[in-house]
Amino acid sequence: MAANEFGNFMGGFQGAAYDLVYSPNDPFAVALVLGMGIVYHNSPFNETEAKNDPLDDTGRPDIIAGIRAARTFLPH
Repeated sequence: MAANEFGNFMGGFQGAAYDLVYSPNDPFAVALVLGMGIVYHNSPFNETEAKNDPLDDTGRPDIIAGIRAARTFLPH
């Protein structure tokens, strides 16, 4: 997994983990992570390798993988 993929994965994981603990009925953090992916790709400061990707189609699958992983994670 490349660094950019891992960053997206961890963003999704952390967003979902936050929602599970603090707002289980309102996926605020997950929506924020997905929305910020789109904002970042449309930013003039965007340094991503994925050009012409206004809806973050390249990063969203890694974010969703992180969300799914957080929902099955059971800390000991």
